[in-house]
This record gives sequence, C-alpha cells and structure tokens, in this order.
Amino acid sequence: MNSAAEHKDPLRHQMRATLDALGPTSVSALSARIAEHILEHQLVDSAIADGRLTAVFAPLRPTSTGRPPRSEVHLSGLAESLLATGAPVGMYRITGPREMHVARIAHWPDDLEYGPTGIPSVRAHCPAVPPADLAGAVLLIPGLAFDARGGRLGRGGGYFDTFLAPLRALSTPPTLLGVGFACQIVPAVPLDAWDIPMDVIITEDGPLA
Repeated sequence: MNSAAEHKDPLRHQMRATLDALGPTSVSALSARIAEHILEHQLVDSAIADGRLTAVFAPLRPTSTGRPPRSEVHLSGLAESLLATGAPVGMYRITGPREMHVARIAHWPDDLEYGPTGIPSVRAHCPAVPPADLAGAVLLIPGLAFDARGGRLGRGGGYFDTFLAPLRALSTPPTLLGVGFACQIVPAVPLDAWDIPMDVIITEDGPLA
C-alpha cells in the first residue's frame, strides 16, 4: 500500500466524524452561504452569461434502512437560481460501477431520483450531455476533504476521478469547483497520481484556491 492510500482512509474516517457533528440547522445556514459565494464567483457568472452549463450535485438522503446520511452541502437553492437564469444546468447520473455522466435537468427537485442506498441521480427522461459539450462548463464537485492546493478527497468510489480524467483532454476543459464546508479544509490531502485537483475550492467563507 502506498503512502497516500495509507493516509486516505484515516482522513475519511476523521472527516465523516466531523460532518456527522454538524446539525441540520448549521448545514442549512452554511449551505446558503456557500450557494451565495458560488453564484457570485466570476467563473460561474461568466458561464451563466455565456450560456455554458453548470453541473450541480445533490446530497445523500436517508436510506431505506433509516440510516441518516452524512452532512453534506445542500445546493437546492443554488440549482433553482441557476435554472431561473435560463442557462443550462446539469447533474450527475450514475450508470454503473465507477461510471457516470452529466445529464441536463430542467426542474429541481422533480428531475432527481434516489436509489435504495440513498445516492442521488437524474431521472431517465433527462438527456445525457455528451462529454464534448462539457468544454468550458463549470462542474461543482463534492468531497470529504479539500486543501488549499486544490486537493480533493472523495468517498473512495473513484466515480469523479474516472469521469473527469478524459475531460482534461478537451480543448477547453471544464472548470472544477470543489464545494464543501470550511471544517472540511485540511492542511494537505493525500493524493495519488490519478487524483484530479480542483481549480477552485468554495466554502461558506468564500473561494479558497
């Protein structure tokens, strides 16, 4: 096991405990501040003005067993604000193990659906966005931990790194905005060669990187 892998699992455990300590009131208030910073960011404002797509994400929901989800940033208000501008909005649809794509949504939350494990996805009627059409897009990316270098620690499924890797070859790669709470910022995220850095990190305190 390499040094990065040895440090990832303990950090995941630490960050899950940190997120579990956040109450719903705090999550709601902090998420609203994060949404404001995202909408005010020049990269997002430019994408809206140019009619380029912004991809959002939804938080996990309680599973059929009743187990509560980890506290995550809620972007419902942001998604509704983006849709109101008329600019294209997408969300991530999981299609298989380590396989997902962006699908265009028109209504929030009506275009969302959840599987039995509580993972959010997009309903089948929403059209998939071809990878080439993500050139110049702004992709909001969740994570368990981030650092000032743009490092991101995911949940370990490999979905985002697998999805993002080929997009780096586009003539204008999408801008990657890591989204999380300030309590998720750490001095250094352990990284493997395949881990893709974020261009900007946004918390309730504003842009970090």
